[in-house]
Amino acid sequence: EASDSSSASPPSSSASAPSAPAPPTIINFDNAFPGRVLRKPLYARSTFPRPLTIQSMYTSDDRMVPELEVTQVPPNVETLIGHLAFDTSRVSAEENYLSDATFAGSANLKDNPWGDLTRLHVKALKRRDLMWESVLTRGLTEVRATVTVHTDITVGALLQATGSLQRPSVVPHQHLNFSLVQVAMPTTQHVLIHNPADSPLAVRL
Repeated sequence: EASDSSSASPPSSSASAPSAPAPPTIINFDNAFPGRVLRKPLYARSTFPRPLTIQSMYTSDDRMVPELEVTQVPPNVETLIGHLAFDTSRVSAEENYLSDATFAGSANLKDNPWGDLTRLHVKALKRRDLMWESVLTRGLTEVRATVTVHTDITVGALLQATGSLQRPSVVPHQHLNFSLVQVAMPTTQHVLIHNPADSPLAVRL
């Protein structure tokens, strides 16, 4: 029985070749949402005596995106071959609970981000809430995918990738306490805003 093998894995763990079955390596992502893309490095090591060529890499879920940057893996050297991206926006508009098409719609939020808020905005926001509730009810917050790697020597080296969907909030502190105030004496509290997305955020109160 041949003892040579190949694997693709993060630096902290390794995956055995198909000739020596073992539990696959798992890549765990933090919580994500449409508008925030997470990435983790992909490493490969080959114990074959000659360089190994990665021919293809694909996943079982479109939200897990392999980004292959290096295709040649030298013998017995742990090599950074690319990254695995967790992009939760890669779904249909009906499944994207934060998409512009769903939220803005006839409210025209995207084209006029600084205009007055209207009842259409409230209606669009409620529609977002309903979509997120549907995701929770159907148990779709957990994302699991299999990453398959084909090389010129081995076929079907496997990794597992997991991640979770979340509903982001731009207000880290949702309770303002004015304590005891005097009549006719205005008191001010600051509203802190945090943008967890990868792109700028337009905010109105």
